[in-house]
Amino acid sequence: MDNRRIQIVDQINDAGAVTTEDRIWAAANCIAIFDGSTGLGASNRNANWLIDVFIDEFEPLVLAGASLVDAINAGIRHIAIEYQADSSATPTAIPPSAAALFLQLDADEIAVITLGDCRCELFGDGDVREIYLDEVEKLDNAVIDTALKLSESGEMSFREALQQDSIQTMLRQHRFLMNTEGGYKVLAPNAKPVGPEDIQVFPAADYNRAVLMTDGFDWVVDEVVQERKTSAEILAQLRAAEDADSELVKYPRFKKSDDAAMVKVLFA
Repeated sequence: MDNRRIQIVDQINDAGAVTTEDRIWAAANCIAIFDGSTGLGASNRNANWLIDVFIDEFEPLVLAGASLVDAINAGIRHIAIEYQADSSATPTAIPPSAAALFLQLDADEIAVITLGDCRCELFGDGDVREIYLDEVEKLDNAVIDTALKLSESGEMSFREALQQDSIQTMLRQHRFLMNTEGGYKVLAPNAKPVGPEDIQVFPAADYNRAVLMTDGFDWVVDEVVQERKTSAEILAQLRAAEDADSELVKYPRFKKSDDAAMVKVLFA
């Protein structure tokens, strides 16, 4: 048990549009997945920049044996310092951000910290444990439900309703809730430090594998849990369903396709 390490057995990171803002990072005893979101007119800094800045500080600390909390908080501080030094940043704009999920394995425990809406499935002998925070999903569903009501009049499609000023304003208001009381935690220039209350701990002896994924795979979580298909096969199924619903009718959502990243690991 003392020598168990995280071994990647399958992974995929696919762009919903041109360039993906999802990311997978891994070391021998720690793995993380990121779902970036570039801010709306914030500056010339995008989500990939933010993830790079975070990892630059986070990675050497984890590799040197720092605690997961200390390494994450160092990365958060580094983001804030670098962003504040950017003269093009606009205080009233929505800055770049990233949902993230971190998993660290040691001899006795599996520690997981979730920021935003990335998801983890832990698998043991006959046991599946889902780790997921739904704050972002609830806020997004409220926007989608409001847009659906607008489209029910028959005067506009759901896709057209999403572009209405009232819907865009509601979406922006929800985005401003990141890292505020009553909102949700994500990596961002205004991120608050993580603490013991953010850690979920599980007995290492109870689980032998895991899947980490961004919310681009939310439609097909059941396929992931069944463990019958590779990540490429699940992605192909997802993209086919999106193509068949290009008008966002069957599965109401903000856009046809989102970035989708998944990594399957063994604790070996």
